[in-house]
Amino acid sequence: MNWLRRGRRTLLAVALLVLLALMLRASVRAPERLGPVDRLLVRITAPMQSVAVRLLSHVAQSWTHYVSLVGATKSVSANFCLKFCATRGTT
Repeated sequence: MNWLRRGRRTLLAVALLVLLALMLRASVRAPERLGPVDRLLVRITAPMQSVAVRLLSHVAQSWTHYVSLVGATKSVSANFCLKFCATRGTT
């Protein structure tokens, strides 16, 4: 019992790695070669993968929008400075 308490984190990490390896194996295989366990894993993880893809695509869209706004703000600021400096006769 004491060894279980000490190695709990290690056992959990190994179990999660095995689960991830099984999920990867199931998602890489051709659909006609899937076994019952693989089909179950794909069926369980498909909604989670869909949510993750949607979430990450929204994050990517938001980041792209933010970067383009920052670029537009810098461009407008630079143009304003050029126009302002030109009207005052300074460069």
